[in-house]
Amino acid sequence: MWHNRLGHRDPKVIKEMDKHASAKNFSIKPCSIQKTCECCLKAKMIDYWISLPNKSETVSTAVLDLIHTYICRPMQTVTPGGNRYFMTMIDDCSKHCTVYLLKHKSEAAIKIKECVKYVQTKFGKTPKVIRSDRGGEYTAAELQNFLKREGIQMQMTAPYTPQHNGRAERKTGT
Repeated sequence: MWHNRLGHRDPKVIKEMDKHASAKNFSIKPCSIQKTCECCLKAKMIDYWISLPNKSETVSTAVLDLIHTYICRPMQTVTPGGNRYFMTMIDDCSKHCTVYLLKHKSEAAIKIKECVKYVQTKFGKTPKVIRSDRGGEYTAAELQNFLKREGIQMQMTAPYTPQHNGRAERKTGT
């Protein structure tokens, strides 16, 4: 369950998080169900990845130069607060990840604005680029206008690439 919820992280990393109590209110209970994750197996298939470049052409050298964001598919289990989605905001340079819980995908614009205002206040710095897939929650005029006013460039990933998760998952049938 946590493997899926945390974006198909390596189970060893998840066990380490539990062992070192690195996340609040996070615990793993023993489970007799041990499944092979088909999504992860398909992601490792060499034919799918062979044509992709080995590394990104754009590598950020400073914190907040580039932030990657993605919203997961609806979770089967709703949180006690009624959230079905989560959105990640990952700084390309530091790899710092902030996770926002969402009841609806449409809340993405609010959370992105919240994140931008938070880093402006805390660090006195505005993100330069936010990169996402082509989901409607990212292309909405309200968010585009906010980013333009703040001087933040919005980049959309190319379809059928690992960075464009939603489309890549559909292509592999997961």
